[in-house]
Amino acid sequence: MDRVVQGQVRVPPFQRALKWDAADVRKLLDSVWRGFPIGTLLLWKRTTPAEAQTLQLGPVRIDAPQSAEALWVVDGQQRLTALTGTLLHPPPDYGLPPDDFEFYFDLEKEAFVRRAIRNKPLPNWLPMWEVLDSARLLKWLRAHGNALNEETEARAIELGKSFREYQVPGIVVESDSDEVLREIFARTNSAGRPLTQDDIFHALYAARPGETPKGLDEMAAALADLRFGDARELPLRQTVLVVQGVDPTRPVKELSLDKDSLRGAMAKATQALRRTIIFLKKDARIPHVRLLPYSFLVVPLVRFFDWFPQPRPRSRDLLARWLWRTSAAGTLRGGAPPLRAAVRAIVQDNEEKSVQALLTLVSHEKPSFSISTRFDPRTAESRMAALALLAQDPVDLDQGTPLDIETLLLDQGPSLFARVFLQSPLGMKIEPGALANRFVYRGTEGVPLQKLLQVLAQSHSERLSGHIVPEHARVALARGDWKGFFAHRTEALARHVEIYVSKRARWGETDRPSLAALIAEANE
Repeated sequence: MDRVVQGQVRVPPFQRALKWDAADVRKLLDSVWRGFPIGTLLLWKRTTPAEAQTLQLGPVRIDAPQSAEALWVVDGQQRLTALTGTLLHPPPDYGLPPDDFEFYFDLEKEAFVRRAIRNKPLPNWLPMWEVLDSARLLKWLRAHGNALNEETEARAIELGKSFREYQVPGIVVESDSDEVLREIFARTNSAGRPLTQDDIFHALYAARPGETPKGLDEMAAALADLRFGDARELPLRQTVLVVQGVDPTRPVKELSLDKDSLRGAMAKATQALRRTIIFLKKDARIPHVRLLPYSFLVVPLVRFFDWFPQPRPRSRDLLARWLWRTSAAGTLRGGAPPLRAAVRAIVQDNEEKSVQALLTLVSHEKPSFSISTRFDPRTAESRMAALALLAQDPVDLDQGTPLDIETLLLDQGPSLFARVFLQSPLGMKIEPGALANRFVYRGTEGVPLQKLLQVLAQSHSERLSGHIVPEHARVALARGDWKGFFAHRTEALARHVEIYVSKRARWGETDRPSLAALIAEANE
């Protein structure tokens, strides 16, 4: 940003016009806030000085002098313009609509927001152009102290620090020929696959020959016998970091870790993950990784089971409540800050205090939530709905025999939840992705399943009961009334899923520690 202000960053003529809108800018800001990588900048430096010119980067106008140190942006123009436009944004005219770069950080909701037309921002909305300079940020905090509290002030300081210290890797190519740069630009934007954070982590910290585990893939392989699905779908890198005592939300490029101790942490994380997965299957009733509402739930759990390998039954019960309450409330949907809070809640040498601290992070009262009528196995809501369906012990629709759900999930994954209709029937507003359009079925979906259900509706209603088909829905199905069938089943499913989630979360019940802990506390 200093180079931008000094006019040392230029845009070559072959760059495309600015394509990003406010939604793209918001995602970029959120990535920086969470410490996510935003890619590498490719810059060109030529031996001849850059001429003086007026630069326009979003709403920011810069009179750039002649410079022998100028860097031309070959790849990263959209990102650089977005950062410049938000972090160096001129004071806005509140009588005009906001442009795509006028962003604020809501210190209460921890979200990047924009104001409505001709409205002023709320007092707890921190303008993003105040965060880069710590003196300006402190001045803003003093001016808005009445609208803030200790927590929101700390959050503002954390936001400023995260942006000031965020590093974007860059590559500088020196050449006098812009043809070379055009070719590099074309190849950069049309070929190759970027490295992931896990790829970088493996490259930096993989074990030497003969050591185990060698890396994240080996960790996952060591857990295969638990029949929980592919453990590589879990945040393995973050579990290693949390066992090592490192903030699991930090990007790899910011880490400087001792390789020997980190490899020891991999072995410890593998064992803690094993205990965590057993807990998920036995206590939380989650049989497969792809039915875990939020994968990052395992990170604080790994820390807990690393420090407390054999917790009391009461602790396991309360942990299961915390997991389901957190899933229903979507607490970990917010990214890095909620995850850090959950990790910090777990303190060494005090099992009961750790569990109680986790429970305080989510409401003890039942939240206002509704079950989506749409089934998307990538979402937490649909995964909870799938778990509620499986909890009824549905039988094989063809044979009426019990289903080996664990094996079927390993073999079929989410495709186990087959569709009755593959597309919306004529004259019916039935979405193929609707929850009521899904059945736990190991056969072929579509027409074969439609015919089977109609046969069962006539003579085997007991097979349908475990699939949440109430009597009204069965009768409608027997008459060929698919519209009525889906309406009745949708209502029954919503009620069933809500009851099941409430049963697992146990809102309103006492969350007291174990009796042993209470007695020990009384004796103290």
